[in-house]
Amino acid sequence: TTIERSAFKSCTGIKSVVVPESVTDIQDWAFLNCTALCHITLPQNLSHLGESIVSSTAFYDNPDNWENGVLYIGKYLVDTSSQTTGKITVRDGTEKFSDYAFLSKRVITSVYIPDSVSDIGTGTFLNCKNLISITLDKTVNIGDEAFEYCNITNPITIPNTISTIGEYAFSEQQNEFGNIQVDTGTLALYFPDGAGAVMESYQDNYGTIIVDRGSTMSIAENQYLFNYGSITNDGNLLIAA
Repeated sequence: TTIERSAFKSCTGIKSVVVPESVTDIQDWAFLNCTALCHITLPQNLSHLGESIVSSTAFYDNPDNWENGVLYIGKYLVDTSSQTTGKITVRDGTEKFSDYAFLSKRVITSVYIPDSVSDIGTGTFLNCKNLISITLDKTVNIGDEAFEYCNITNPITIPNTISTIGEYAFSEQQNEFGNIQVDTGTLALYFPDGAGAVMESYQDNYGTIIVDRGSTMSIAENQYLFNYGSITNDGNLLIAA
């Protein structure tokens, strides 16, 4: 079951919401501008959280619901504020991020994502231009545009739990991209047959991703995934500016 985009937008009489366990998808702005909404309970098995689902509500405006500029609802990270600065440590037990949760937070420099987090949503860190360092523990899915237009210069280790990386996930880095490293004993990325054909080759390669054609990982077949690159004869994907 899905709660559609803007489904309850500006329903100013709503004070409390308990979303049933049958709901697996809450889309963008579902409860936006429900100004009296002060309490919300989300189901345990959401597969997707859209953008700004509780913005401009009493819950959102209550400072007691925020931790260091980050808004959580149970095990979900749903929004951030202008107070989100510097080094961010996501709360232990968090499992999913809403789409665009850290959009354009240009004053954050590093993010530690604990092993409880399975999904990083679409555009979660899009346009965080001073974000230079990411630590991923056991992330499973990285959404489209998740780290696009950042400034990542430190090496990223792709954990062996990774299943999918979406389109443009690490594209348009502002400076040279550090190596994307592979967790011990694993190979990071699987390209379906023919995926390399859409990758364009450029000079000044900055890193290498090991490709395992026998793994079970899928990856978006998009030439802008890591800006540009090419799969070499030895199976490596060369990352280029």
